[in-house]
Amino acid sequence: MHFPSIFCNKTKKRHIVKDQNHCECGTKYNQFVKLTRKELRKIQFKQLKEITCQKCRSIID
Repeated sequence: MHFPSIFCNKTKKRHIVKDQNHCECGTKYNQFVKLTRKELRKIQFKQLKEITCQKCRSIID
């Protein structure tokens, strides 16, 4: 199964996207009020085994 994910440069981990500002584990990846096209292009669909954030993986499992 594929999940929408984003790579966070602060934590150096791949997180699962929850909504337009936050990941499943609570990490904020978008500090702007409005999503731009540039931010949307950063979201990639990856399999669960490619997600490196343990908190995001544990929420899905």
